[in-house]
Amino acid sequence: MTIRNRITEISLWVFSISLGILIGATVFEALVITPLWAGSPPESVRGWNENPRYAIESRIFFGLIAPVLLLSTLVSLIAGWNMPWTRRKWLVAAVICTFIGFFATVLFFVPILRETTFTRGAGLSDAEIVEKVSSWVTYNWWRMAIQAVGWLAALRALSLRHLPPDSRSGSRPDKGAI
Repeated sequence: MTIRNRITEISLWVFSISLGILIGATVFEALVITPLWAGSPPESVRGWNENPRYAIESRIFFGLIAPVLLLSTLVSLIAGWNMPWTRRKWLVAAVICTFIGFFATVLFFVPILRETTFTRGAGLSDAEIVEKVSSWVTYNWWRMAIQAVGWLAALRALSLRHLPPDSRSGSRPDKGAI
């Protein structure tokens, strides 16, 4: 195995593991943490993390895993660009799903959290809090589904590394072929 192939394999493993950790944390947050602040808005938002001694700060964890995931995503895409098309298409699908999840988080989810949980809804009406929380919870399930598809695609790319030599062709399939 060449150095480039080792780097490709290692980066794909790190990417897959990082994405798996993110998905696990996101599911935990959706099932355990989110119901605490979104369970009965606006009261649950206004009362969120009132006691700093017992505050739950998910952003600390996600702030640590996000850079690792982004870096591993970029490295695996660059390192894996020359891998056979049979594997590369799964890697590209995983990267696209990861970027969709990341940009949705930065552009949609974090701003809502800043307006609701970070400030306990200060400056928002009860109706605005209810609407924002409802949107966040609903779209979070879609984000998790997209990330899960990305993770499965990354795992598929990993699983194809032991293909027989004749099926590891680096060229794209002809039109009409699957």
